[in-house]
Amino acid sequence: MCAAEAKAVPKIINSMNTSIFGQIEYHPSTIYLHRDESYMPRNKKEWRTWNVEMSSGRKEPQLTFWLNEFYPDAEFDGNVFQTWSPAHKPQAELIIRKSEFERVVHTARSRSIISQIEHLQGKDGIFFAGSYSAYGMGLLEEALISGSRASTGVLSNIG
Repeated sequence: MCAAEAKAVPKIINSMNTSIFGQIEYHPSTIYLHRDESYMPRNKKEWRTWNVEMSSGRKEPQLTFWLNEFYPDAEFDGNVFQTWSPAHKPQAELIIRKSEFERVVHTARSRSIISQIEHLQGKDGIFFAGSYSAYGMGLLEEALISGSRASTGVLSNIG
């Protein structure tokens, strides 16, 4: 099983033409885990588990999860938030962790690309798994779906 980012596949697999993996598009993302309440509405009564803000001039929304509400059984020492694509950097002393990564972006071409990847599944006994090989938001859910499909393929080839 090859469970790697699409752009890494051609570097790992050289027994077949893997150029299709180079056509997968990615978008850089930044997430902060923090305690900065400025990401929430000023009126605390308006706070929600998920808070979405789209600012003028931005290409993508800011998404803040209020983790205390998202995980009601967890014990937090004060309010903790996770903000994806922040419009501004949280106050330094309130940052718990910063993560930068790339996520798959499905486009109009994605269905064709995924179809071509599906034709490669099982060739030379290799199955591919990653959010790029299942159509959707390009998040962990698609990676899980593709991993499940790939493991089913691997198991069906055993014996």
